[in-house]
Amino acid sequence: MSFKNDYKIPRESGQSVMEYVLLVSICLITILGLNFIVASKDSARSGFSSHFNTVKDYLLYTTYE
Repeated sequence: MSFKNDYKIPRESGQSVMEYVLLVSICLITILGLNFIVASKDSARSGFSSHFNTVKDYLLYTTYE
């Protein structure tokens, strides 16, 4: 791959970036999973748009509470 030859990233920084991306993805999956459980219990809300609204409402509630 020419990208590795053109720009060499030190192993430590690349490893920390991968750990950061993995941590962020795990957090997002956890938040979406919990929101899916909450949305599935609420029968009035169905679909992806209302699912996204529950995430937004939860984030707004936890931010301003």
